[in-house]
Amino acid sequence: MSIYDQYGGFLLNMDSEGNGVVVAKQNQGKSSWVGVPNMINLPENHDELGKQFTDWRLPTKDELNQMYRKRGSLGLHEKDETKKFTGEYWSSEQSINEMAWTQKIPKGDQQVTRIVYPEILVRAVRDFKV
Repeated sequence: MSIYDQYGGFLLNMDSEGNGVVVAKQNQGKSSWVGVPNMINLPENHDELGKQFTDWRLPTKDELNQMYRKRGSLGLHEKDETKKFTGEYWSSEQSINEMAWTQKIPKGDQQVTRIVYPEILVRAVRDFKV
């Protein structure tokens, strides 16, 4: 995993034409899905590099699954009192009737969760072009 500091985070993917996605280097906090737009670009929710950008967004379901597969390199977890990795992260994709897709750590299960549920982690991504 490479750190693409000039783009604000860890490299998630990049195509042959130089279009890529980086993942913020830290979680932006916990929120309901509907509350994410109010918090995702706040400078205080990012590290020094991430504060330079205001075009952060939630990852798609596929991007979130890529993040799950690279979770160790991304620090994509919290540790509970037993030091086990825990957490559930929002994706940008809404499902049906006020539900959106999430992914759980450490098992990688994707499921739909009510968009008003307030205790889901947020880890932003942003697009870049080399």
